[in-house]
Amino acid sequence: MTADTFGAPTWHPAGHALLYTAEPLTPSCPTPSASTFLYTADFGEKFTGKRFPTVFLLALASSPFHKSLSTKPALHQLTNHTTFPSTSFGQAIFLPSSDGRQTPRVLATGYSSLGDARKLGIVYCANRPAGIYEFGLSLCDSTWSATTATLQSPAQLSCRSPRALHPPPGAKFGPLVVFLANPAGGPHSSCAALHAVSLVSSQTTVLVPVVSTPVGPDAFPGLYLDQLPQNPFVMTPDGPAVVLSSSWRSRKVPIVVSLMDGRVSGLAPWPERSENDVVLPWLGEKKREALKSISVLGTDGGSRVVGLRSGMVGPAELVVADLSARMVEWKIVKAPKPPSQGASVLLFYRPAMSDLQPFHSIIRARKARLDRPASPQIRA
Repeated sequence: MTADTFGAPTWHPAGHALLYTAEPLTPSCPTPSASTFLYTADFGEKFTGKRFPTVFLLALASSPFHKSLSTKPALHQLTNHTTFPSTSFGQAIFLPSSDGRQTPRVLATGYSSLGDARKLGIVYCANRPAGIYEFGLSLCDSTWSATTATLQSPAQLSCRSPRALHPPPGAKFGPLVVFLANPAGGPHSSCAALHAVSLVSSQTTVLVPVVSTPVGPDAFPGLYLDQLPQNPFVMTPDGPAVVLSSSWRSRKVPIVVSLMDGRVSGLAPWPERSENDVVLPWLGEKKREALKSISVLGTDGGSRVVGLRSGMVGPAELVVADLSARMVEWKIVKAPKPPSQGASVLLFYRPAMSDLQPFHSIIRARKARLDRPASPQIRA
């Protein structure tokens, strides 16, 4: 189960252990019993048939978490539906720990089911009962398992996407965890808040609060995203930060959030208007490029950010930006070139902006029909 909702496999910073979420194998039952025909709800949507997401720990032979005499990697099932019958876990990560610690510290997102064991749909549903939990792990017969799960996030919020910052030796900042939060039981796709928890002082800070009313048509509208990138941390000239993509007007915009003061900066600003623009200006090719969306895929832990840039008239292209540069510029790493036959039927579009109303319209028509009247499709 590698979807963003349950998280991708995550390596320990030292590279000796791996956490991942998977559906456990169902034991064969040659003789049917009453429990064989007992209905167990799944998560539906794209998780149809997934009923018991389980967190596993793979410890390499060189890992301090490897407690057996074998020289082979050891696989540990940390969670099971018997110990945690009403909560399903995913997005597991390693917490920073002191040198020589022999017990892994694991944080995960827990999705709660209803009192009658029904599971709620959780794909793109940021209002379901969910929280950030830390496992209490115990060792029995050289096997790790979670015996407790302690809620670490506010109970009234639906929280997800925990990401841990492991500072390098000599860093002027300490380890911390960031996560997204929405009101539990609130509307779907509501504005999210970005929280940060210091693992030194245990103090929680709301880096980016919910924006109720933007200060203007082009002002930052708040965070609207499903999950954080798997590796969201970057180093900027001003200190450590989180980079993510959020819906902003009609685009998905890459955003940098300072971990020092919560300052928000856009990495793909809205094109500036020129004095020659009319009420509904036809933007030139350069401005049209600036209107593309960029989905942040991850970072290198330093200053570089990798993203996927896409528009309406061509295939997506892989781009990278270096935040240490004075002028941040997205450079193309890979740009697929469609065949000439396909390029001739690509949709041509002209974006337009208006001072009269805060909207962004898109007019679409086939290239071959631009020389004659067409019936454009307008999307506000």
